[in-house]
Amino acid sequence: MYQIIKGKEITRQHVKQALELDFICYNDEYHLDYDKCYGYLDKNNYIYVMLLSDDKVIGYINFSPINDIAYNRIYHGEKDNFLTFDEVETYDFSNIESNIKKEYNLYFSSIVLHPAYRKKGLSNVLIEGLVNHIKDLQDMGIKIKRILADCVSYEGELMVSKLGLKKIAETSRGTSTYECYINPFNGNITKYNERLFKK
Repeated sequence: MYQIIKGKEITRQHVKQALELDFICYNDEYHLDYDKCYGYLDKNNYIYVMLLSDDKVIGYINFSPINDIAYNRIYHGEKDNFLTFDEVETYDFSNIESNIKKEYNLYFSSIVLHPAYRKKGLSNVLIEGLVNHIKDLQDMGIKIKRILADCVSYEGELMVSKLGLKKIAETSRGTSTYECYINPFNGNITKYNERLFKK
């Protein structure tokens, strides 16, 4: 049985299992250590959406709010493994009624699905889980300014395209950069994002 978990449902054990997927799916240069990822989780526990099968993580998305410095660095093609804890932001839920709200940059940093579970429609389940997560954040008063992705695989490019991001560049590292602004929305409307982002 498959299950989506997100936000405060994510534990360190889930993160450990997600990192084990990285060793299966990514080259060594994209592996992060456990302590660094635990630190990101401790700072903002809304950064993950995970797909479980019988309580085991088989896929996940990391979708982190980052500051302008980090955003611009990744936008210009630099490797993302060096995000500091200061560059990963926390959400401010304290001013939901205020008309003056911070707008967040979101970074679509990791999309992983175990090879044994591919071609079963489960990537769509992950994307739908992410869209629900974004909708929950919006309902809590979080405003999104723009979304960025650095894709290292064709499969990753397909998944961010489902969220409506557009390819803007290829980096010297052989990855592809995707982006869209949210207000006004300049991405592609898809069946996955149409209830979130409207032109």
